[in-house]
Parts: sequence; structure tokens; C-alpha cells
Amino acid sequence: MPTADRNITFSVNGNSMVPTFSNGDVIKFDKFDSRYTVDVGDVIVFNHPFKKNLKLIKRVTHTLDSSNFYVQGDNPGILESEDSHNFGYIHKKTIIAIKKRK
Repeated sequence: MPTADRNITFSVNGNSMVPTFSNGDVIKFDKFDSRYTVDVGDVIVFNHPFKKNLKLIKRVTHTLDSSNFYVQGDNPGILESEDSHNFGYIHKKTIIAIKKRK
């Protein structure tokens, strides 16, 4: 399970996660370890599968198996969101940080 000494912060850039997070918010996540379980509802920070150095913050909405996840933003009004609608499932190895669903 994540622990306090593994905290990392990320700034939100854009509105795809509204109302959960807004543009400019600074959010504390737990650094991801491959031993962690990823569940539907968790919010993750991950490397974009095709755009080098682009990190995204999205919610896990579906799981294919224990290593592949479908992610989306929380804002249904953002039609051009960079998420699994564009690039499909993401692999666990691309995850940098996680915020477990409460």
C-alpha cells in the first residue's frame, strides 16, 4: 500500500478532470510501485503512450486485466481530452503515481 514517504505532487493542466481537479490545482499523489493494485475509480498519473515527456492525470474507468487500464477525464464536456478514447488501454508500466479511490 502507498505510504506517506512516497508522496509526489503534480500540477493539473487543463479541465478534463473537472469537477474533481481544476486547471492549476496542485495534487498530492503516491509514487507508483508495480506491486500496487489499480482499481476502477483510482486517479493515476502516467506517461502518454505516444507523446514523449507528456504526463496525464486521468481516472481508471475499466480494466482489461491486472496490467491494462482504460482511462478517462472526469469532465464529460471536454470532447478533445487526451485519454483512452484516443490511444486505447494504457499499460501498468506507464503509471508514475496513483491516488486511490476513497
